[in-house]
Amino acid sequence: MNKFAVRLLTLAMYAMALTAVPLLATAHAAGGDNPSPPASDSKKGKKKSDKSSSIDDGKFIEGYRAAYATIYDRH
Repeated sequence: MNKFAVRLLTLAMYAMALTAVPLLATAHAAGGDNPSPPASDSKKGKKKSDKSSSIDDGKFIEGYRAAYATIYDRH
């Protein structure tokens, strides 16, 4: 009976330790009361008109088809 009690006590201690660790180790964000201002952007007047999709790119489609063939067709 004594060995059984020691094993049961050991199991209970491990179980309590596993449940107590997440409660004790809470994460807090490091920050102050006064947040810093956002970084200034020197390109405020310029607009980006080069918005192209990578799907329209021929190299992308060729690479996609090669990867698809490698994974699904050739196993």
